[in-house]
Amino acid sequence: MASFLGYGRKTGGEAGGLPLPPPKLRMNHASEKEDEVYCRHAVFLVRAVLAMLEVDSLSKYKRGFDGLAEADILDLGCGTARFLHGLALEGMLPRKFTGVDVQAKHIRWCRDNLSGRGNFHFQHVDVQNDRYNPSGRATIHGQIDPAHHDADFVMIRSVFTHMRTAEAVQTLHEVRNIIAGDGRVYLTVNVAQNAEAWTDRPDGRADGDNLLKVQFNKAYFENMIDEAGFGVSGFAENVENQCAYLLRPV
Repeated sequence: MASFLGYGRKTGGEAGGLPLPPPKLRMNHASEKEDEVYCRHAVFLVRAVLAMLEVDSLSKYKRGFDGLAEADILDLGCGTARFLHGLALEGMLPRKFTGVDVQAKHIRWCRDNLSGRGNFHFQHVDVQNDRYNPSGRATIHGQIDPAHHDADFVMIRSVFTHMRTAEAVQTLHEVRNIIAGDGRVYLTVNVAQNAEAWTDRPDGRADGDNLLKVQFNKAYFENMIDEAGFGVSGFAENVENQCAYLLRPV
């Protein structure tokens, strides 16, 4: 079990044997600029995934990997590799970890500081997104290096929360094309019943933050999942203030 004693309010240093990113690169809540909070949230994410995988293991569908420590993991929208930090703190570094992101500065930091610490790989993709890469020149289709295909487990945390419908559809289909046949996808998204198909800032605030918080109608999003060739193996509400799905290829 991970311990955060001694981190206090300092920033920088290491956790689980891996360097921590500088506070200015940390993407989530402002409190994560403190190492203790960053590490606690990283571990919470890992445990949320493990809880969903445990439920999945009770179903008739058998996945091909025993656990995250044995898995080939693809983290789409990896940022500063917070998920990898959580895995390290929980003592379950994966067989292979590949982080992919549209933000070059995050990939640059990960390559410079994490690539030499294990079988860890990081790829920048110049995929267009109005919020995080408005000058991007490509869609996600065909952008992920084939060397990183056939992943056992794909993490897509807080990515669909900043996408338009076309981007979300393209991403689901591309992940279906490259995931192992018995792999799993963990993704988070804002969904609600009796809501519009797609809404930017469903809280009604219009402060100029384009794609800050996107919400899909739940049935609409699940139709997108189905049409991409996935089935739902798990669903949870309010995981880091978002909904979480565990998907399996069908």
